[in-house]
Amino acid sequence: MTILVVSPSALLRSTLKELLIQVAGVDTVRELGSELQLEATLSQFNPALVLVDEVLSVDLTKVGKVSGTSPSVFLLQSPSSPARTKAVSKPDFANASQGDLKKTFLPLLGELVAEASLKLQRGTEQRGRSSGSFSMVVIGASTGGPAAVRTVLSHFGPEFPYPIALVQHIDTGYDEGYASWLAQNSKLKVRLACENDRPKPGEVIVAPNDKHLVCQGETFGLDDGPKVLSQKPAVDRLFSSVARYHGAGVLAVLLTGIGSDGANGCLDIVKGGGITIAQDEASSTVYGMPRAAAELGAATHVLGLNDIGPAVLELITARQAK
Repeated sequence: MTILVVSPSALLRSTLKELLIQVAGVDTVRELGSELQLEATLSQFNPALVLVDEVLSVDLTKVGKVSGTSPSVFLLQSPSSPARTKAVSKPDFANASQGDLKKTFLPLLGELVAEASLKLQRGTEQRGRSSGSFSMVVIGASTGGPAAVRTVLSHFGPEFPYPIALVQHIDTGYDEGYASWLAQNSKLKVRLACENDRPKPGEVIVAPNDKHLVCQGETFGLDDGPKVLSQKPAVDRLFSSVARYHGAGVLAVLLTGIGSDGANGCLDIVKGGGITIAQDEASSTVYGMPRAAAELGAATHVLGLNDIGPAVLELITARQAK
């Protein structure tokens, strides 16, 4: 979940950010200093929750309409201000210690995040019911992954109807070379992902070294958060984030690799109504990540490597026909 904190006060922004990142389910907290920054970047961030300082001239109703995810929006007001709906009090920095702030505001922020998460979940469920087609394909791979990914992509032509986001565990410094190699060995356009990325159908974006590739709604972003299962980028971060925003519109492929990265993300996708394909043991260089997903009950299909690409095309055709 992405959250925006909008205030000219650097102290207020940094304090709320420090508290918010301790709340479960929060992936990214972005600080903005003015209403102009908010208006200029809102549609790019697609936040689930926006906290706006009362000193700014911001139309809260408009904020909820501009962002593609229809975020929950709350006004940050001083305790002396008249009570308003959709408003929460600012921390009292003058009379409260850091421990007091954590004790007082962390539960409140947790409630706001929970409300935003519920709203997001309902929107995801609605999208899943109303849309018969997929919205994207995501792929995760580790040891043995480059050749496996190439095999899967070899079945897709430039007319492939959806964007593809890829996390490949690869040594630092080899990400650009990997993306270039994959482009040369595929009929698709392949490039490294960037901030506020909007990949087109038939385009593959690859997570760069040392950044998590995460879905922010209609765009993708790069997050500098901690490693997940010793990985950065992590397949779980990508898979779980697309499940959160796109629900039943996600088709995921988890390929060969050591460890269990991607298994929990596959489970999130399945819970959201999406479909997951895990590579089978016989065709895997290392049957770790796909095995973890299968054992977790998070693999909708378990297939040999050469069958995965054709299966993706069949699933897309079947879903579009509904």
